[in-house]
Amino acid sequence: MSILVLLDLGLSKLILAVRDEAKGEAARKTLTATKVLEPSQTIEVWKLDQASYKSITAFVRQVERLDTRLDIVILNAGVNRGSFALNPSTGHEEDLQINYLSTVLLVLLLLPIFKKSQSTATPSEFSPGRIVVVSSDMAVWAKFEEKSKRPLLEAFDNEAEWNKYDRYGTTKLLGQLFVAELAKRVSPSLAVINCANPGLC
Repeated sequence: MSILVLLDLGLSKLILAVRDEAKGEAARKTLTATKVLEPSQTIEVWKLDQASYKSITAFVRQVERLDTRLDIVILNAGVNRGSFALNPSTGHEEDLQINYLSTVLLVLLLLPIFKKSQSTATPSEFSPGRIVVVSSDMAVWAKFEEKSKRPLLEAFDNEAEWNKYDRYGTTKLLGQLFVAELAKRVSPSLAVINCANPGLC
């Protein structure tokens, strides 16, 4: 698990951003039972529901108040619903909302926090941050049949266009395309931005 590796490398504060805080607390207890933490290390559970823009912005405000530097963000929220559903607050199809739209928003809102960390650190103290968006092999198999539709978002929100497997793959492909473009625009001296594929698990 990447979390255990990060803790072994001396990560001082691990924040588990979770939709279900009870499950997050159970995961925290499992981690602390698996790994003996150093006195300087803490694991916290914070609420983050990527189905809600309000939850995302509240989470980012909480990150802004951190008393330590933000170094690493691993974004692995994802859903592959068994049936078509629209997000009640945004009106967009749920897989697209959580896997792509909300992930993009979260990355863009967190980037200024990385910039603030860079601006307040001395050059010898600062090292580039890391932003990792978890992807999937299924991006390669995506047909992305909506790509020729205009407007694009409306095509994703049309139940007649929905296919469980292709939609998941397409949302992961969109995430990869976003990361590729963002990495061109964000200096690697500020943050190294990439996708990771955990494989079928």
